[in-house]
Amino acid sequence: MNPMINIATSAIRKAGNFIIKCYDSNFFFEKKYDGNYLFFNEIIKKSENIIINEIHKYYPNHIYITDKNINFKLKKTKIYWFINSLDGLFNFNNKFPHFCTLISNFINNNIFMSVIYDPLRNELFTSIKGEGSKLNGYRMRCNNKKINNNIILSINISKENKLVKNKYIEIFKMLLKKNIKIRMTGSDILDFAYVASGRLDCLIIEKDNIFNFLSGELQVKESGGLTNKILKNFNININNNTVIVGNNRSIKKIIF
Repeated sequence: MNPMINIATSAIRKAGNFIIKCYDSNFFFEKKYDGNYLFFNEIIKKSENIIINEIHKYYPNHIYITDKNINFKLKKTKIYWFINSLDGLFNFNNKFPHFCTLISNFINNNIFMSVIYDPLRNELFTSIKGEGSKLNGYRMRCNNKKINNNIILSINISKENKLVKNKYIEIFKMLLKKNIKIRMTGSDILDFAYVASGRLDCLIIEKDNIFNFLSGELQVKESGGLTNKILKNFNININNNTVIVGNNRSIKKIIF
């Protein structure tokens, strides 16, 4: 196994253990400050530090960026680690058991590997460019079974703008006419992993956080999935960043 995957796996499991302790403890949920998220920031920061400290022992000259640095520009001569320590924050806040941690690695301005960990289910999704995607060590494949009317699609709406939401309503209507089953899970990163493992057929998502997107897309592509622009097919002008990710047969049924 690639040494970077080994190190990332060790780091992400340690962070996951800490996150689960917080999830199982009422201390953090009783420590609310007038309804804001200062206590969750504490969890996020500590889990980020756990990951960075673990990887830094082996790669002290690499650069570490977090989910808050999405506008960070990569330099070709450097090696970067991207960390999203708690994707699905609102799920975590409401004790809804669907969240995860992400670590990915960028070399020469291109994503090299992606590791997604669901600490509640102890599920580790790993992907290396050109070497495939795995779930707990076993090869993953996108669900490319014969399509009937059982396509399950997850959709992410990140914009609060009313006009944008109204346009998404049009997409919902078109999907429902095609008998597509729609989910909104609250964790985009896990959605990517579920598409890669065949639990979801497709995901509609905006590429607002390019590091999250590239990390999840690698998992899907290395399991045989595709990315396709969706809006020109629906004739709905939201933005050029909205795409559909999934297996080939489902995408064709949805957008054509």
